[in-house]
Amino acid sequence: MRPALVTLVPMLAAAILVMVGGERMARKHVEHRTPSDRERLLDLGDTFREELSRLDSLYLRHMERLASRALHAKPAEATDDAAEIAGVRLIRVFREHGKDLTLSPSRDDRRLPEIELEKRKRPLDPSTAVIIERSRLDNPIPAEAAWMPTTDPHLRLHCRQPQPGVLVVFLIDLEVVSERISGHLGTWLPGPLTPLREAGERVQVEPPAGQALATIGPERHGPAASVIPIRTLFGHWQIRAWDGLVVSRTHDQVTFTRHPAHQSLAQPRSRHRDARLPPR
Repeated sequence: MRPALVTLVPMLAAAILVMVGGERMARKHVEHRTPSDRERLLDLGDTFREELSRLDSLYLRHMERLASRALHAKPAEATDDAAEIAGVRLIRVFREHGKDLTLSPSRDDRRLPEIELEKRKRPLDPSTAVIIERSRLDNPIPAEAAWMPTTDPHLRLHCRQPQPGVLVVFLIDLEVVSERISGHLGTWLPGPLTPLREAGERVQVEPPAGQALATIGPERHGPAASVIPIRTLFGHWQIRAWDGLVVSRTHDQVTFTRHPAHQSLAQPRSRHRDARLPPR
């Protein structure tokens, strides 16, 4: 009996493997893809871009007003006004003739980089300080040069020239501004997203950093089919959309019946002529 088992067990295992292999060969995955509604997506992109542009313009108007206040108002009043604007950590006022001024509206305990004008006061820590070119006191500041980086990627400088011979420099905390913008957009987005949500679209709105701000629609598969990038003063947003995807599984009956493991399921074919049939 044992020799018979030794022979039958490998044969049985081989038969099972052949059966499984045949089933996998016959299995077919069929994808049914529904393209995302490009027109609705572009409408959302236009509306979202307009709102972000409005927020950028609003922030720049705040900077213009604060520059004038820092120049003409009492330091305490200008500091209180600056404390109301998200992200303003420090204000430096440089004059062609007169004393420089420092306003500190933030109660942040972090050590901020020093901001100094070229050929004036020497910074205590040159490795983190930002030195402003003296030419900015007299020459108009181009729009592309109004923003300057610092040694801290989360902090950026914004320069204003309220009048010739005067330069106002703001130290802006990008994280604080981004949080304020995201908070506003979190309550604003449900309205523009409603048409896409009702249509069953799969859309995600992503801020410059961090988790998605809004996600609608059922499960998403693979990379996004459409991406709309939107550049702002404080980073790059993007809207991503996915096609609808339904995967169905079928079996190829021809493959399934022709595989050796499934020959018993096919119609038998006799190699001999039926003896009952009369000869031709």
